[in-house]
Amino acid sequence: MIGQEYLHPKAHIVLAGNLATDNAIVNEMSTAMQSRVVHLEVSMNHADWIKWAIESDIDPKIITYIEHKPSILMKFDPNHDDKTYPCPRGWEFVSKIIVDTPFERDLLPLVQGAIGEGAGLEFYNFCQLKAHIPTFQQIISNPDTCEIPDKPSYKYLLASLITEHLDINNAPAVMTYLARMPTEYCYLVVRMGIKMKPKLLEVPAIDDWVTYNAEKFYK
Repeated sequence: MIGQEYLHPKAHIVLAGNLATDNAIVNEMSTAMQSRVVHLEVSMNHADWIKWAIESDIDPKIITYIEHKPSILMKFDPNHDDKTYPCPRGWEFVSKIIVDTPFERDLLPLVQGAIGEGAGLEFYNFCQLKAHIPTFQQIISNPDTCEIPDKPSYKYLLASLITEHLDINNAPAVMTYLARMPTEYCYLVVRMGIKMKPKLLEVPAIDDWVTYNAEKFYK
């Protein structure tokens, strides 16, 4: 019932809210209410978001960036100091700002206002550099011949993007590609990759590389 009025038998009530741990504006649910609803926690999946983004005409520059760096889709820290943070809603704002136009420097303040200063600057830099680096699919498809960027800034960006996608299935191809780059970039990828996914050490190509470079790796 709502007040004294009965709902239609086929009507359903759905409630949505934030978690108390998000430091959002929430009120604790009473015990009387807790047992009268079904509780579900919704999580973010970047692959589902990208599918939606393509169907919803989100700017391709954003889709490409999030395909390169999935973790940037939702980067929320309840104790953050920035005015805002990257999230699906913010990226949709960014799309409306830059869609069908080059991402020039004069648009950067607006983009940073939608997803935060750090994320906005990183996305801007990516848009300027992405033409100079291969895609991850190109790397794992042709690790022996795929182009190696020439400038250190391109290599560092590429190392960051490779780390996002590194897993036990593509690790052999990735290590083949990284073997053609200076050791410091392979070190960055392997160290961060293992930190995020410890099972990567079970891949022979990575285990062999770590063993060979143990003195530097375990400093």
